[in-house]
Amino acid sequence: MTLPEFVQDLVDAGELQAGHARALVGNNEAEKLAKKILDKGLSVRQAELLTKDPSQGTKRIQKKKPKDPDTLALENDLSLMLGLKVSITFNGDGAKGGLISFRYSSLDQLDDILQRLNK
Repeated sequence: MTLPEFVQDLVDAGELQAGHARALVGNNEAEKLAKKILDKGLSVRQAELLTKDPSQGTKRIQKKKPKDPDTLALENDLSLMLGLKVSITFNGDGAKGGLISFRYSSLDQLDDILQRLNK
């Protein structure tokens, strides 16, 4: 079973995760569902629910809170600095920490990140 080229391109561009793509494999409406996943900012688990029962899935899906402007600005600054896509996620209000993720596409890019962090 395969995915439409549109969905594969979204995965290659880092807009959808591999887990999102796995949930869409073999679905006749994969493109439509991929757009819905992007529009609503769904997690992989939410995407799985959506693909199993589209009519019920959206009732249980809560839209992610939009990121505040400061977080978006920080993501943008880091992305420009590193030349990579950066995502920042806070646990709750941020007082309990969070997660910074860098999307790289080659080992050379990973090595570059590691060298910068070791300075």
